[in-house]
This record gives sequence, structure tokens and C-alpha cells, in this order.
Amino acid sequence: MNVKQIIILGLLLIITLGHHSNIKGSNSNVQKHKINLTSPAFNDGEKTPKLYTCDGREISPPLNWSKAPENTKSFLVTYRNYQSWTFWILYNIPPDKTGLKEGIPGTKLLSDGSIQGINSEKTIRYFGACPYYPQDTFFKIYALDTKLEIEGSDNWEAISEAMKGHILGEGTLRTFYFRSR
Repeated sequence: MNVKQIIILGLLLIITLGHHSNIKGSNSNVQKHKINLTSPAFNDGEKTPKLYTCDGREISPPLNWSKAPENTKSFLVTYRNYQSWTFWILYNIPPDKTGLKEGIPGTKLLSDGSIQGINSEKTIRYFGACPYYPQDTFFKIYALDTKLEIEGSDNWEAISEAMKGHILGEGTLRTFYFRSR
């Protein structure tokens, strides 16, 4: 093997082994169950409807999921972008739920025991994307083998740390948004 072949093989190995979720310190060699995450308001890859953005009522969209793994003790849903901006965190969703209704209220503790974490605006609520340029965003669901106990701030950094080693499965619903000028 010549040097060029070794470099190419090394890069392929790095890409293959390095492909994992965006959870810091996640155990990337564990096969995760694929959860089907959808919304009746829009399809995967479509533009986010205005209603769910800063140009609309800025309410959370309805979400549905299926094919959750056995032994799920709680779900976690996030809405984020690829620049690490967190628009919404909802965790400790009961394991018997298969969706979220539109317009989750901006309160810390919901009636079903779910908890809203702190978003990048440092508030406890859903807030919609608001860029003047096309921005890719995604809703993500995680099935966990535990309920999370977060000490201190329950922002994305603390939650992603608490999730380490507890992810049974995940699913993603991709969308994008940009404001009209």
C-alpha cells in the first residue's frame, strides 16, 4: 500500500467510526433503535409553516412518533439547528405517549410530568426559528432507559451530559425556515 492509499483508508475509517449523534460523549458504537418522528403540519425536509415561527404564533407544532424501543422509561424532544442553537427542550415525557399536541404551554412542569428545559434564549418555552437566510433545523426524539434527573440548569449541555449511556433510540424530523424580507 502506498502513502496515498493509507491516507484514504485512514480518512474512510475516521468518517465511518466518527459518524455519531450530536450528543457530546455519546457511545457511538451502540446501535440505536430508529424511531419514526413525524408531524401532521409538515413533512420531513419541508419549510416550517409560518404558524410555528417568529412570524406566526410561535407555538410548538404537533409531533407524533412510533416504533419506540421496548424498555423506554421516558422520551426527550428537542428542536435545534446545526449551529447548536436550542429552540426547545422537553424531557421526561411519559413512555406511553406517542405524540405531542400543538401549542405546548410555556411552563416548566406539564400536567403529564414532562419538563421543559432551558432553551438558548434562556427561557422555558418553545420558540420558533427566525432567520433572514435559509436555516436548517430539526426536531429530534430520544427514547431513554431512565427518567432524567438534572441538577442545576437543565439546558442542552446538562441534558446531553445526563443522557450519556441512556439512549435506546432516536428519530429526526428535518425542516428549514427563513423570513421574507
